[in-house]
Amino acid sequence: MRDSVVLTLAAIPLVAATWALHLACDTEEAREAEEGVCHGYLVHPTLTLHAIIFGTYVLGFWAHSLLAGSTWLLDAARPLLPISIQLYYLSHPRAVHSERMVVGAALIIMWALRLFRAHGRRYQWALSAREDWRRADLREAFYRWWPAASLPVAFIAEQGAACARCLPLRSLAGFAGAGVPLLPSFEDESDDVAVLDSPTLGLADAGAFVVALFGLALAFKADEELLTYIRSADKTKPPVYAEGLWRLCRHPNRLGEHLWWLALAGAACCANGGFCPTALGPVVVCFGDASVDIPLLDRHVAMRRERIKAWMAYAERVPALWPTPGSVLRFFKPSATEAKKGE
Repeated sequence: MRDSVVLTLAAIPLVAATWALHLACDTEEAREAEEGVCHGYLVHPTLTLHAIIFGTYVLGFWAHSLLAGSTWLLDAARPLLPISIQLYYLSHPRAVHSERMVVGAALIIMWALRLFRAHGRRYQWALSAREDWRRADLREAFYRWWPAASLPVAFIAEQGAACARCLPLRSLAGFAGAGVPLLPSFEDESDDVAVLDSPTLGLADAGAFVVALFGLALAFKADEELLTYIRSADKTKPPVYAEGLWRLCRHPNRLGEHLWWLALAGAACCANGGFCPTALGPVVVCFGDASVDIPLLDRHVAMRRERIKAWMAYAERVPALWPTPGSVLRFFKPSATEAKKGE
């Protein structure tokens, strides 16, 4: 109960700041202003969003971690930031409300519910009981310097990754470009708030929608299979789970996540009528996850003495993230467990 209250309170500052800006700046007087907060909000919406997230989400969560002695809130509240970013663009006075934007908002909510449910069930809804092992290792490595180092290493890094993943939401809201120009012009107001003449929904949008739903279903199923294995009281269960979707690749839940975010990038290109710079955000983050975080996770799992032999054999025959023709063929063949059941 206490964790739920903390999680709810953590979301309030960012949402409150979003609505306060909307109410204060959605006036004719504010639209005509050439300086001030409302000018920045209307002319440079994405830069303003970054400032709001840093002032509420990053600094607030960092202060909580110093008081609680743990960064658990960062993981528990991860679904909240994309929803808050979507709310920011939905409520922006210069947003173009379209069917594409509504579909994007629905997909964001579905993604957040899946992730929050998976995280809560994994820890039996004791959200503050355990800190992510990556940040626990960093805490030990930095030791006395961790309170200061955690701000850029954990919280600012989380903001960067989340905002990069959510860049396509800017295009779905009708704004052109990536929203963070290298040399933003404060004189020409048309640079950063150019509104897209979004084409109507078409086959490309339908394709992105199908890929997004498939990614969500894949991640959901993979999480359920892994949770069933973890909660199993069978003493004879193998040290490494290699059944179901986990025969397809070693991280099918991450594969589902990547497909979902890449589909969102595709939707941004559909809104732009062609290639859109905002699509690079999820692409870069997915590449970083595949090349850095997944190998780190593999190493963490393999370090356990009781499972290292089984893990090495598993890693040799099953790809890390993207399925190969061999792993796809093995996936559709009966597993050893199913073969025994059929005998």
